[in-house]
Amino acid sequence: MILRASAFGLTEGALVVRTASFSRRGLIAPAALDTGSTAVPGVEQATQSFLETLFRRGRVDFSQLKPGISAVAHPTVRRKTHYLVEQNGQFHLKRRCFDDGYEDWS
Repeated sequence: MILRASAFGLTEGALVVRTASFSRRGLIAPAALDTGSTAVPGVEQATQSFLETLFRRGRVDFSQLKPGISAVAHPTVRRKTHYLVEQNGQFHLKRRCFDDGYEDWS
């Protein structure tokens, strides 16, 4: 999927991400805040939401890019689960690891 890189604090260009595609087999829907269920988000909406969370929480490593490409560095976040590389004028988001929430830094 190709998105605007500037929407995530990067310089102008395209942000290329690989998204999961799935077929809906069951009758599972997200819970609503009150009662019942809510609509299942589409792939684009789910991808946008996931990326916003990654960038806001500082989980993206920009160290492989030229300085000044990003306005969002988050130098104090130690565990970077994803990283960006620039190829052919586009930014490609790659996954480094899966964060299971358990932090063992010893």
